[in-house]
Amino acid sequence: MHLVEQYALACGAKIDKPYIYEKFAPLPFNKYITFSPYSKPSKNYDYWREVLFMLLNDFKKMGVNVVQLGIEDEKPIEGCYDMRGKLDINQTAYIVKRGLLHLGADSFPTHIASAFDKKIVSLYSNSPIQNCGPFFSSKENVSTISSIKDDERHSFALEEMPKTINTISPEKIACEVFRLLGVSTKVKNETVRIGPKWIHEFIEVVPSSVTSFSKKVPADRHVIRMDYHYNVDIMKEQLKVNKGLVVTNKPIPLEDIGEVKERINQIIFLVDSPSYDKNFSRDLDKNNVPNSVFSKLEGDNLSQLKFDLLDLDKKIQIIDKKDKKLLPNYKELDFSKLKFRSRKFILEGDTIYPGKAAYFNKVSVPSFFYKPIPIIDSPDFWEEMDFFWITRSI
Repeated sequence: MHLVEQYALACGAKIDKPYIYEKFAPLPFNKYITFSPYSKPSKNYDYWREVLFMLLNDFKKMGVNVVQLGIEDEKPIEGCYDMRGKLDINQTAYIVKRGLLHLGADSFPTHIASAFDKKIVSLYSNSPIQNCGPFFSSKENVSTISSIKDDERHSFALEEMPKTINTISPEKIACEVFRLLGVSTKVKNETVRIGPKWIHEFIEVVPSSVTSFSKKVPADRHVIRMDYHYNVDIMKEQLKVNKGLVVTNKPIPLEDIGEVKERINQIIFLVDSPSYDKNFSRDLDKNNVPNSVFSKLEGDNLSQLKFDLLDLDKKIQIIDKKDKKLLPNYKELDFSKLKFRSRKFILEGDTIYPGKAAYFNKVSVPSFFYKPIPIIDSPDFWEEMDFFWITRSI
């Protein structure tokens, strides 16, 4: 039973078409879709940015804009005309009614669109569509996409970990938008895997020169790779540009660390050989510099490292080995047709590399928002696969 029917039954009221008062709200264009990406935590899809990546190129040719609705505190999505926090309910109704389609989460604007029988593409996860989907819409005007299969149960939870809604592929949503708009277009890539770390962007800097940023980067996602190029002076200058993490596989003089101590979020010491200078970690602890030890060592070498660190009371962070076998149905994949985009970028000077494998193979991209490129089938690539959106050509 739908919630509307449940409310009507409880109140002894008849269900009729709702009336919503509209209040004028200006927009600088006439052709647009409305977009409300956010709702309760378990309903918040993390890959809207990727959906818009597929839509916007065709929309630009069609002269169609995307108007983002919502409250001011919600995160803006790149490529949208921002109306967050600028509309009341009645103005929202005015804009939704005049749009070509409404796209979004299971939220109030979706039900406004249903009241006007607008074309709707909406996502569902923690609750059944039959209980909370668009109630007043004509069947042909609605595409409701659920992450829950027929043999699975809904959580009805406010928060989910992991979120089931994220199992919906971006191209499925984009295709439904195009279908309802009557647009003949072909999605060229199908999702194989979206890594769990894809939703956050990481910037790694090779300290062969100082790199500046157009905007501030979160300190825990700005990484200086001293293990790729060891230059203490450049490291210090880079930290003055933006606070960040330092990754190193050999000790850094304490006097140099002291000069930029307040700019260091953490020092990660990569132990890549059995010979480990634990005095470096001890000195960092004594000087209250946040630090941790990461390693790929195995067997006796790992056991010896653990023994060496006993008196430091320091846990070793083991770097998990990842390979292509983590891809769904990997034996059936044609790896020559696989492409990827990354959210971990390595910067050296003005050159952008989408990950470690790309850096060592000198495969650069023109910007952070680049079109998918062929995968690099190597251990370095699969090691970072949690940062990648891997697709196959169709």
